[in-house]
Amino acid sequence: MVVMMLMAARPDVMGRFVISTRLKILGWLATLMMATAVCAMLAT
Repeated sequence: MVVMMLMAARPDVMGRFVISTRLKILGWLATLMMATAVCAMLAT
């Protein structure tokens, strides 16, 4: 997800389809939640 977020924010990769600031925030929050879920799953 981290690589996908980094690519989606780059105009040289996405052209005119770069994600908006709102989608960047939501995307990074989702990435953080997924990382937290993975850590919790590995800890139990």
